[in-house]
Amino acid sequence: MVRARGIKSTTAFQVTKVVDQHTCCASNMESNHRQSKKKVLGHFIAEVLAGDYNRVYRGNEIVRDINSKFPINISYQQAWRAKQYALLMLRGTKEDSFTKLPAYLH
Repeated sequence: MVRARGIKSTTAFQVTKVVDQHTCCASNMESNHRQSKKKVLGHFIAEVLAGDYNRVYRGNEIVRDINSKFPINISYQQAWRAKQYALLMLRGTKEDSFTKLPAYLH
């Protein structure tokens, strides 16, 4: 969601609020819809993985689960990319983890 307001005496506007979270209903997706990209699917996968970080969630399982939950068809490659995005959301980057390491050594 983005909110903006006009600036007086100009044709310009100022963005006042940005909410960087996907709010479209996933049930509105259609087969081979352009929305079914890694970020949208990554949020679904992150919910599945959030409760069990040690779960091995393979690409073919992701494809099967997405196909059964939503009326879309995704490729193995889309599933893999979405999983990588979900893991990045849940775990952060390797660099972020490395910068936290000194705190554990003291």
